[in-house]
Amino acid sequence: MLSEKFCQCLKLSKTPAYKLAWEAGIHPNTLSKIVNGYLRSKDNDPRLLKIGALLGLKPSEVFALGKEVES
Repeated sequence: MLSEKFCQCLKLSKTPAYKLAWEAGIHPNTLSKIVNGYLRSKDNDPRLLKIGALLGLKPSEVFALGKEVES
């Protein structure tokens, strides 16, 4: 699961998300589906870690590991 910080940084980035996606080797539609919860990403997915690095995030800030979302 992606962290809230990752999603916020992606939305607030000056570089469009589709450009970050292409640079990381992921299709922009796939990135959108992951961010919006339609697809699950594997923990420590290297493509998402690369996008995180492009956004200036540490690897530990990309994924919300161990944090359960209450319904």
